[in-house]
Amino acid sequence: MTDKADLPEIVIDRMTESDLHQVIRIERASFPTPWTIELFHSELTNPLSRYWVARSENKVVGYIGILVVPADGQITTFAVNPDHRLQGIGTKLLEFALSVAVSWGLSAVTLEVRETNLEAQILYRSFGFEELGLREGYYAEINENAVVMGVANLQDPKVWSRFHKEELLGQQRELILSVETSCDETSLALMRGGVEVIASLVSSQIELHTEYGGVVPELAARRHLEQLNPLLDELMNDAKVSWSDIDAVAVTLGPGLVIALLVGAAAGKAIAFANGVPLIGLNHLEGHIAANYISHPHLEPPALAHLMSGGHTMLIHMKNKGDYEVIGQTVDDAVGEAFDKVGAMLNLGYPGGPAIDRLAANGDPTAYPLPRAMAHSKNYDFSLSGLKTAVRTLIEKEEKRGVIINVPDLCASFQAAVFDVQIAKALKAAKALGLKDILLSGGVAANTYLRAQYSIRAKEKGVKVYAPPLSLCTDNAVMMGVAAHWKYVEQDFINYEAAVDPNMKL
Repeated sequence: MTDKADLPEIVIDRMTESDLHQVIRIERASFPTPWTIELFHSELTNPLSRYWVARSENKVVGYIGILVVPADGQITTFAVNPDHRLQGIGTKLLEFALSVAVSWGLSAVTLEVRETNLEAQILYRSFGFEELGLREGYYAEINENAVVMGVANLQDPKVWSRFHKEELLGQQRELILSVETSCDETSLALMRGGVEVIASLVSSQIELHTEYGGVVPELAARRHLEQLNPLLDELMNDAKVSWSDIDAVAVTLGPGLVIALLVGAAAGKAIAFANGVPLIGLNHLEGHIAANYISHPHLEPPALAHLMSGGHTMLIHMKNKGDYEVIGQTVDDAVGEAFDKVGAMLNLGYPGGPAIDRLAANGDPTAYPLPRAMAHSKNYDFSLSGLKTAVRTLIEKEEKRGVIINVPDLCASFQAAVFDVQIAKALKAAKALGLKDILLSGGVAANTYLRAQYSIRAKEKGVKVYAPPLSLCTDNAVMMGVAAHWKYVEQDFINYEAAVDPNMKL
C-alpha cells in the first residue's frame, strides 16, 4: 500500500476543452453507459453547469460536475481514474463541489447512483447525503435502478461543516462558546477547532425594529437580555455537551452598539468565570472576514478583505490572520446604510438591502444615470452620500413632472452605481498590492448582483473572489468562533476587566 505522504499533490480547477480526451478515458473506464465527448462539450458551454477536474502531476485523475437549478444543484457526473482510487481524490472533489455549492447559496444538492454501487453510497453518506427515493430502470442499458440521494439545508452551518473533515484532523480541537450581540442579532455558537460547527443559533430582531426604520439601541439591548438565557439552554441541549466540555468563551467587544455589546460581554464573562475557562475578546470586523474560512478553509493570507455592511465599508490588506491594515474606507455612509436609506425613499421597508436586490433583478442598471463618486480618486476611499442625494433628487424631480418611477430600474441603477466603484477600487488595490485573492464579507456580501459582477470582473484580472455562505454574511456567532480559534491557538486571552469599545478599530 502507498503511504499517503508519498501520494502526489492534487490540484482542482475548472474543466476545459483540452481536458476532455483524458476525461473520456476515465468516463469509459468508470461507467457501463459513459457520456460521449459531445455531451461533455455541450455541458462546458451550459451557463447553468460547472465542471472541475482533479490533476496529479498535470494529468487528469478525476472530475465532477454540478447543474444549477433555481436554488438547488445536481451532481451530474463524478468519477476517479481506477488507477488513482483509494487515495482520497473522490473525497477532495466532492468536498470541493459542495463547498462551491454553499458559496453559491444553494440550499440542496442531489444525485443518482447505481443501486449496486455501495462504495459510492458510503462516500455520499459520509458527507450527509440521505436516500430520497429509487428510480426503477433508470440505467436502462444495464437494467439497474438508481438510488436518488441528497443533502439538504446546505446553508445550515451544522451541515456544511461536515465538508471539511480533512481540515479537522490537523486542527487544534478545542471547544469554544462564542457570544455575539454587537447589534440586533442575538447569536451563540459552539465551535470545535474553528471549523466544525457543533451548534449555532441566531435570533433576529428585524421585526422589532422595522416600524422604526432602523435599529433602536435600547430595544436591541433589552431583547438581547430576554433572549440570551433561553438561547444558551437551547444551544447546550442541541449540542449535547456539558459546561465542563467548554475550553474557552469568546465575546464580541466591538465595534457595535455599546449597550448591546455590554449584554453579550457580561454574559460571556459570567460563563467563563463560573466554569474557570479563558476569555477571548473579539473584534466584530475580524469575525466578518473570518466567515470566509468556514467554506474556504484552504485560504491563506495575504489577501484583500472587502467588508461591506450597515456600519462599515472597508478595503483591508489582510497580511496574516490577526494582522490587518485598512487601506480604504467610506468617508461618509456605509454601503448597507445607503441601501437602507434608498430603500426608505422607495418605501421598501427595513432593511432596504434585500428588497433592492430582489427588485433590481428585473430592472435595467442603465435606466437612470447616477454618479460614481470618487471612482477616479487616487486613493481607495469611497463616498456614498452624494449618490444617496442624487437618488432623492431624481425621485423628487420625477414626482414634480408627474412621471412614475420605475422602481426595479432605479434599484438596478442604484446598485450598479454603488458596486461599480466598490469593485473597481478593490481590483485596483489588489493589483497594487500583488494580491490574487479577495474576501467579501459583511451583510452586503449576500447581494446577488455584487457576487455575480465581482466574479466576472475579477476573473478578467486574474483574481479569485471568495464569499461566505449566505447565512454567514449577516451577524452571527459562527464567524466569531472562527476568529476565536485563531486567538486561542495564540493563547491571546483577556481579563474580566476588559471593556467593550463601540468604536473599536481593526
